[in-house]
Amino acid sequence: MIQFSAKMAIWLVFLLSVLLDCNAEEPHLLVKRGARPENCYHNCNGEHETCIYTSQTQYYCRCDVGWKGEHCNSIDCSYSGYCINGGTCNPSPDQTNYTCKCANGWTGNKCQTVDCSYVGYCLNGGTCHLTLGGANHACTCAPGWTDINCHIRDCSYSGYCVNGGTCSLSNDRSNFSCKCVDGWTGSNCQKRDCSYHGYCANGGTCHLSSDGERYYCNCSYSGYCVNGGTCSLSNGGSSYICNCADGWKDNNCQKRDCSYTGYCINGGTCIQSSGQTRYTCTCANGWTGNNCQTVVVGQVPRAMQEMNNLLTDCSYSGYCVNGGSCSSSNGGSSYTCSCAGGWTRPNCETRDCTYSGYCVNDGNCSVSIKGSSYTCSCADGWTGDNCQTRDCSYGSYCVNGGTCYLSSDGTSYTCCCSAGWTGVNCQTRDINGGEMDTNNSKTDNCGTYLKLGKRKSRSDASNDLDGYQYLNCEQENEGVVVYNNLLLNP
Repeated sequence: MIQFSAKMAIWLVFLLSVLLDCNAEEPHLLVKRGARPENCYHNCNGEHETCIYTSQTQYYCRCDVGWKGEHCNSIDCSYSGYCINGGTCNPSPDQTNYTCKCANGWTGNKCQTVDCSYVGYCLNGGTCHLTLGGANHACTCAPGWTDINCHIRDCSYSGYCVNGGTCSLSNDRSNFSCKCVDGWTGSNCQKRDCSYHGYCANGGTCHLSSDGERYYCNCSYSGYCVNGGTCSLSNGGSSYICNCADGWKDNNCQKRDCSYTGYCINGGTCIQSSGQTRYTCTCANGWTGNNCQTVVVGQVPRAMQEMNNLLTDCSYSGYCVNGGSCSSSNGGSSYTCSCAGGWTRPNCETRDCTYSGYCVNDGNCSVSIKGSSYTCSCADGWTGDNCQTRDCSYGSYCVNGGTCYLSSDGTSYTCCCSAGWTGVNCQTRDINGGEMDTNNSKTDNCGTYLKLGKRKSRSDASNDLDGYQYLNCEQENEGVVVYNNLLLNP
């Protein structure tokens, strides 16, 4: 019989209590006491956990990076390695997997690849290319842009400041400005500057083409045909003829024409002044005013007397004015007027806007308040007092950089097309790549007579093509096109 001392009994009780405690259930990750690597009761056998011994008598279970939970079986979306480059991690419903919502400019299951469709990478028309296996990108910039993301203007680009202009960048380098050379203006120096004194010499007036890229000089002198007269060249440009407005005559339309019926009406007689630049009216009985247009108070004009006497004398010019024809009616007690074209009302004293000769080519006619005159509102592409002249400033005539030229009578126009265009209005691509003819002959597409080089002298004027003359606006002028009294820069 083994005899136990009191001291041995105490050790046996302690050992038993330790063994019983080692078999008890304890929560996960708590330190286990009395365990060894070879006979540890607590098992860390999950797929994403590892048993860590802290001593010969203690251990715990540690979850792998990116996992959490009692048995390390739940995704830990706080782990930065799942969704990189600013992506957001979203766990699956069972917490065993995840998906990434990538930030702008990234794609892939972990947002690890550059997304070149993102517009923020290569700006201003630049093209994005992947590098480093998709982890980065590079930009091929559009003309006029540079830097990593194509956000800085490239002043070496020839399309910014043309025609010799100098390009300068703004402070943030996102924009530019041009300093143009003499004779050019516009944001890109693309338009002619007609204020430049070097274009049209000897008092010539500079005018721009519709696109502003070319100019022509109007060398006509306004003092030739005054008082609304129209000047036309004759004898190959060595002289001129004036077509005077109504009521004016002589070589320069400087003298009054008393045969004009609009001066002294109602039977009045026109008398010219000594210099013939003014006139006065001797009015018929019963009429007064500068043009005999007012009835004298207290007097009855002859026409009214005749009507009171039931007599109508159709030889009286005050009945049917402005070229109207008088006819007696009702046995001579009254009369009717057959008005000339463009006049109406009882005595043909009022303009008739229905007259087809007034505002032609779809112009709109408006009669003045007094009815003795009219004005025309012309349709697009027409100008002149009666809308009888083509308006070359109309943008639909010669498109795509074409230049419009009027015929000698102004009723038609011809287009000189830019290289690569053809058609009546330069509206059709020239598949043959045609260029402006520079061989001193009419071009196929516009019929314009071009003179590139020295102009002809006056003695050569007889050899010009019909309808084309040279005006001696300068003594000599290299590289100038001359067309019907207009100098044109090619």
